[in-house]
Amino acid sequence: MPILFKDILHYGDIGLPYQIIAERRRTIRVSIAAKGAYLRLPMSVSKNQIEKHHAQFLTWAKKQLNENQEIRRRFKLQPFKAHRHLQVMDKVFSIYAKVDSERDRLKVHLNKNLQEVHILLSQEQEYQQVPPMLSRNFSKAFSNEIKSEVALLNSRHFNFDYNQVRLKYNATNWGSCSRKKNINLSSRLLLVPDEVRHYVIVHELAHLQEMNHSKRYWQLVESALPDYKEYEQWLKKDGKTVDFA
Repeated sequence: MPILFKDILHYGDIGLPYQIIAERRRTIRVSIAAKGAYLRLPMSVSKNQIEKHHAQFLTWAKKQLNENQEIRRRFKLQPFKAHRHLQVMDKVFSIYAKVDSERDRLKVHLNKNLQEVHILLSQEQEYQQVPPMLSRNFSKAFSNEIKSEVALLNSRHFNFDYNQVRLKYNATNWGSCSRKKNINLSSRLLLVPDEVRHYVIVHELAHLQEMNHSKRYWQLVESALPDYKEYEQWLKKDGKTVDFA
């Protein structure tokens, strides 16, 4: 699956990463996912056709940005901040960013004990790469706490069997449960109130028994959390603003 072209579409205050990919396929497909936009082409497409589809793809992407507020929010360029604070679960971290032109790549160092994060960038533009890097570092640092929460909530409400618990930087959903009984949680849950995070965990644990959103499924969730609709509403209203940016 060779990547033919890779760039960022700058459109006002938006920076949309995109890729043009050649695949073993018969049709052309365009999409915008959590990490950027994609143009997928058949491997037989000529150079002239690639240029034509590239131009059409950028026009399509701009139209999506114009029409979809959620996509605009997700890829809005973040202004460089040398110092800020971020609350992660029960801790408030001081985050320091510094430009060091002698560096060849971005580096993030998280000290959980001191509740500090030091970021070194070779240029200010790299600041756009900071959120996924922070997600990766905080996910690693708080992995045990999240796994303990899952185990505690499961033993308290269900006692279901499950396998792995993973944190992922997911901007499109808060969690998922696979048929292999793996629980996947968005790392952004590290930034929400405890009771909201607990609701999402219960939501995914309930899928271990009901792999759907049937009446029986919601009865299962309600038996564990009678006020679950309150947390659903919080996610719908305030969840869009939660990120490591």
